[in-house]
Amino acid sequence: MRRSSPACSNILYWHLTTLQGAYAVSFVAGAAFMTGMLIQLDVAARLVPIEVAATVFALIMAVTNLASSVSEGLGGYVYEYLDAGNFAFDAVVVLSTICAASCWLLMPRLKREVPQWWD
Repeated sequence: MRRSSPACSNILYWHLTTLQGAYAVSFVAGAAFMTGMLIQLDVAARLVPIEVAATVFALIMAVTNLASSVSEGLGGYVYEYLDAGNFAFDAVVVLSTICAASCWLLMPRLKREVPQWWD
């Protein structure tokens, strides 16, 4: 089954047995992704000068699209490399989950850069 949802939801795909369950996970993950994206764009709008706002928004969207394309391509390559079996599916899910969780490593740096957010 082909998925195009945020990586944080990928761990939920492990124990799916029905197509309806996959649709439900994809819907909730998509809603969470869009909420996060809107929050990110709102923060960017509050922090950047108006003169560079369009460039910043374009950059955010370009990086998001690039990351999505690269992750889908890399996941497909790993899946095919591992002979497209159950182990390959499990490996891709674990890799995707680890990559998504690693984003939290950026949070301490963000706190140092913009400390007034946590006051």
